Amino acid sequence: MKVKLAPGEQVLTRTRATPRSLIWPSIGALAVLTAGGYALGWLSRAAVPPELQQWQPLLVTVAAVGGALLLLRMFFRPLLRWLAGRYILTNQRLIHRRGMTRRSLYEVPLAAVHQVGVTQSLVQRPFGSGTLTLDLGFGRSVSYRDVPCAAVFRDHVAEAIGALPQSALFNGRAMMGQPGPDQWPDQWPDQGQPAHPEARQDGPGGAWRGAV
Repeated sequence: MKVKLAPGEQVLTRTRATPRSLIWPSIGALAVLTAGGYALGWLSRAAVPPELQQWQPLLVTVAAVGGALLLLRMFFRPLLRWLAGRYILTNQRLIHRRGMTRRSLYEVPLAAVHQVGVTQSLVQRPFGSGTLTLDLGFGRSVSYRDVPCAAVFRDHVAEAIGALPQSALFNGRAMMGQPGPDQWPDQWPDQGQPAHPEARQDGPGGAWRGAV
């Protein structure tokens, strides 16, 4: 599934998740290769037990095919899934593409993002990766796991948001279900305060704090 860019939209960076998810599949593949090599070597020797000699060709074939199927399921499927995943940052959107045979696209307009945060676990720190979280307001957020160079990627996202015009920010947040400036009341009902953006007052529940 190819990402279609809107007029004036440009790709700023394109990356994929760190290969941390391939650690256990790699260990499993190594175990399968070790066990399969030992089994094939034992079955292929000349001094195989007499009761197995007539079955020797079949047993060798079964061991080879079984090992190949295990490798396909344990290692190559996760590998292809990892290769197909992409994090794509444009000057308007953050796109997560995943899936090999059945691809899917998930995107978030940068204009709808309030805050960008990064968290790192002890396992992620040696890889320099982290979980990128986009705060969309009203208790909604989107997380992207194992983003490489997470702090740098966060800075790229923040710079792209900062480069957006104010009109795009208002339109994007209205599109995500948040009121734009044309929908602000003259006064907040529960506070009796002016709601003009130049007054820099918070909306109900503080949802618009720092948004203008």
